[in-house]
Amino acid sequence: MKLTIPRDNLRRGLEAVSGAVPTRTTLPVLNHVKLEAEDGKLRLETTNLDTHLSFAVDAEVEEAGGLCIPAKRILEIAKVAPDAPIHLQTKDTTAKLKVGRTSYTLHGLEADEFPDPPKAPYGADHVIRAGDLWRLLDQVGFCASTEETRPIMNGVLWEITEGAMTMVATNGHRLAKYRVPIAVLAGAGGGGEPEARSEIIHPRSVQLGRALFDDEAEIEVAFSETHVVLRSGESRLLARTVEGPYPRYQQVVDSAADNNKELIVHRDSLVDAIRRVSVVLANEGSKVIRFTLGSEGLALSARTPDGGDADDFVAGEYTGDPLQIGFDSKYLLDMLPRVPSDTLRMSFKAPERAVSIHPVGEDAPDLVNIMSPFRLPD
Repeated sequence: MKLTIPRDNLRRGLEAVSGAVPTRTTLPVLNHVKLEAEDGKLRLETTNLDTHLSFAVDAEVEEAGGLCIPAKRILEIAKVAPDAPIHLQTKDTTAKLKVGRTSYTLHGLEADEFPDPPKAPYGADHVIRAGDLWRLLDQVGFCASTEETRPIMNGVLWEITEGAMTMVATNGHRLAKYRVPIAVLAGAGGGGEPEARSEIIHPRSVQLGRALFDDEAEIEVAFSETHVVLRSGESRLLARTVEGPYPRYQQVVDSAADNNKELIVHRDSLVDAIRRVSVVLANEGSKVIRFTLGSEGLALSARTPDGGDADDFVAGEYTGDPLQIGFDSKYLLDMLPRVPSDTLRMSFKAPERAVSIHPVGEDAPDLVNIMSPFRLPD
């Protein structure tokens, strides 16, 4: 392999795929990036065996070829190299790089030692703008469980129906469901109407695509039996899906739809009040704060045995009987700032029933957050 490539092109390509390089592995080849040069392109590939990233950049290719090079080392070279063309030449498993007056010799592995990517569908029935996909993940992914004993709930449910994508995540205490419209590539996957799909994905794996795809890129989405495939142009991400049934989340959503007490409140005012009240809970095991809802709005309070007390108030429009209910302040501060509207609608039923939280406004997205209450201290 022999080529010349602008420094920024090489750095861009390496940064795009570096997210799939594992920090720890028993397979040395996984610490490498596979470089393949042909037809004016340098293709870079990495994998951690669950996620496979592929990205191509322009290069002046004199001799086609391939080699696996330690990913961290060549990325550091691309970062510190002067803004000048990088000349790369390989022989056997050795790569020589020259940029300006600086030269490097790196020892790699044969290209055929790199794991083959999983078989993936060629066509796709669905397409979504990359920025919309990241918005879906951002709005729900934080609700996924972090407990390794619950692999299903570590994932995000990705449902695709005609003209819409929906993502859902829950850890059993909080839930987020977000739906966005999408374009349909009728027949792209083999003719006829596209099939509805329901798969569970690891949000962190799919988030690696942020480095591959610009926000305005149109991403084709396809599924194999074991992977989701995202493709735009010559960039591709393959991420392993999670096997198993997802919790019946719609029952939770439907139950919360019966809530008959409602608070309309300014989002940032509520978030600021929660932060102020939570100060006294900093060193406490419990982060529960009390909501007291009445005709003038919402009173917030926190009580601790020896850390002190805190009280605050947020004006709002409340309809319904007075209510006291407790919530984990950390969960609230994870969820509320993400709601994409200045005004929130919070619906309640009883102290032991979950609250539903919706954005308010003409352009409000199709988003619902649901949070279970916590027992108030005596």
